[in-house]
Amino acid sequence: MGGVDLGISVSNAEGKLVDSNRIAEDMLCLARSEHVSRQIDAPQWRMIRPDGLPMKPEEYASVRALRENRIVHNVEMGMVRTDESVIWLSVHAAPIDAEPGGLVIVYGDITERKRADTALVRAYADLEKANSDLEKANADLGKANADLAIANADLEKLNADLALAVQREQRLASTDELTGTHNRRSILEAAQRECAVAMRYGHPL
Repeated sequence: MGGVDLGISVSNAEGKLVDSNRIAEDMLCLARSEHVSRQIDAPQWRMIRPDGLPMKPEEYASVRALRENRIVHNVEMGMVRTDESVIWLSVHAAPIDAEPGGLVIVYGDITERKRADTALVRAYADLEKANSDLEKANADLGKANADLAIANADLEKLNADLALAVQREQRLASTDELTGTHNRRSILEAAQRECAVAMRYGHPL
């Protein structure tokens, strides 16, 4: 049973493992003597589903194939090995038609593919989060720009109000508020200016 890149196990019609190849030993980190001492649904198998939850024996490809007497293809399952590492397998199982019957179980190591899939899912999730953060930042920036536009409008209104107030104060300082004619202060200031000009250039008032 050597010369292939797949682990191969064989059970009898009662589900007891009776043979395995060297690839199976290396892949599962399980000596052949230990391997062939087990049933296909033995509690020593620590299997997990793709979602990380424990896999029940009735979900195993081997158990299903033997119970339902049909070929079961491509069941993904993780096996917790004796060193607590996890190897991910793609398992196929097929009943043996010839007497005395039994089962052939073939499995390949898909651990690297699973890691790549996990990394891809994680990268996609990170990208989604980055996009979400960028959209939020853009929304915050848009709100900040809107707030700034409102603040600028308020500032322009304040400046306009201030300019009007200054004009009013200047007008009140030189004219009478009721009559609109020049008041005493503005007349005195005008007289002072005229005197200064006359004195500078020797002109009569």
